[in-house]
Parts: sequence; C-alpha cells; structure tokens
Amino acid sequence: LRNVLYVGLLGNGTFNLNDSAALIRTAGTSYVPNSSGATGVVDQTGGLWDNGNQELRIGPVAGAVGTVNLSGSGVLTNCGALYVGLAGSGTINLSDSAVFHRMGGHAYVPNGGPSATGVVNQTGGLWDNGGGNIRIASASGVGSYSISGGALTNVNTLYNPVNGVGTFSVAGSSASIHMASYQELQTTSTLRVAPDSGGLSPINVSGSVSLKGTLEVDFSNYGSKTDDFTIINYGTTLSGTLFTNILTEGWSADIDYGDGSDDSVSLVNIVAPVLAGTVVTIR
Repeated sequence: LRNVLYVGLLGNGTFNLNDSAALIRTAGTSYVPNSSGATGVVDQTGGLWDNGNQELRIGPVAGAVGTVNLSGSGVLTNCGALYVGLAGSGTINLSDSAVFHRMGGHAYVPNGGPSATGVVNQTGGLWDNGGGNIRIASASGVGSYSISGGALTNVNTLYNPVNGVGTFSVAGSSASIHMASYQELQTTSTLRVAPDSGGLSPINVSGSVSLKGTLEVDFSNYGSKTDDFTIINYGTTLSGTLFTNILTEGWSADIDYGDGSDDSVSLVNIVAPVLAGTVVTIR
C-alpha cells in the first residue's frame, strides 16, 4: 500500500487483521482515525502489518479516538515515529505473543495539548522500541505506559514525563523491562508499582536515572509478605528522590536509593498490617 492509510476518515472505521494475512505499506502515514468525533479501531490477532518505516498516528486530531489492539500472534513491524494520541486520544493494547517493532523516530504517548491523552497497556508480547525514546506526555497532555507481562526492550530513554502528566506502571513479576536511561523531568511524574507474590519485575536501566515525582505502591496482591524488592537497577548514576504514596491501607515502607552509582532503588523495611483475628505474642 503506497498511499496514506485511514482507519476512520470522516466517520468511524475498523480494520481487522488475522491468520496469515499481510498489510505491506511503503509510503504515507497511517491514521487511526483522522477526524474530530471519529473512532478508529485496529484489531490485529494474527498476520503481519509492515508499516514501511512510516508514521503511525493514533488519535491524531482533537476529538478523535483511536485504538490499536495487538494480540494473539500478530506482528506490527517497521513502524516509524509513533503517536499514541497527538491532539486526540490514543490507546495501544499489547498482549499474548504479539510483537510491536519500531524502526525510526520516537514513541510519543501522547504529543499534543492539554486535551491529548495516550495510553499503552502491555500485558504480554514484545515491544521493541528500535533504539528510540519513549516520551510520555511529550507536550502538555496526559500519558501512561503500564506493563504487567511480556518484554519492553531496545529503549534509549524513557521520559516520564517530558512536559505534561505521566505515569509508568509496573505490576507483578512476569515482565522484562530494559532501557538505557529513565528520566523524570517534571514533578507531575508518577512511578506506580504493584508487586505480586513473586515480587516485582525490576526496571533495568543500563545508564542513568533521574527521579523527580511520586512513587505509588499498591500492596494489594503482595499477600502478607514483607520481603524487600528492587524497583530500578541502574548502571551508572542516580539523581533525585521520590515522594512516596502507599496506596494500600495499613502498609508502610521505605525507599533505599543505593549509593548513587551502579546500584538499585529498592523498597525496604516493609510492614504489613496486622489482620483482624491475628494473635500477636510478645515475649
């Protein structure tokens, strides 16, 4: 396909890709959708979408709502610059063994004004960012990236946020997360973690980390465990600190930032609430 792709131009649009089907693009931007008030949905459960290193814009104009669902064995590859919300609202859901592979430019979640919203939900699959940056809330919008399974890799810098309101969330212990740098540029940053019985998947950063916002901790799936767990491993330097907000009533914990060079940020001194009916013996 050598021309521009619109999934919803003047109205609502849906594009389904499955089994062994293939969409091969060589020129022109992909829009999901491209008019105010329109809704565009891509459901890819299989097959191949080769975007030819062209831009993918999800929710590109004010009032537009776009969603891309990648599940099953679907592969979306050779994606150039990615806008998950530009002036409108955009969402990517990545699950199962699906693959999302970027090639050029950066990923913006979103990249518009105050009305822009961008959401990435990764419960499985592979997000290969092609060596580019992930810029959460790159302008003045609201963006979030949540991961609870699968792998996030080949990220240069993850900015949370650049200018707007940003959230990066890690839930459970099943994901693999790797990047060269993690940077919080505004106090409107939230790093949210929710360990499960296996602990938490750490954010593995080969280079530097800069912290400036809030750490939110949800212990609701941690049982009654009080084991320390690692939030971030950093390979070079750490700067800044986090304000801590424990979301689960009755719990408390402290942050250990390591020595600031080739170390880790961990949650320590975790205290779980005493459950009703528990007998405590003091000797």
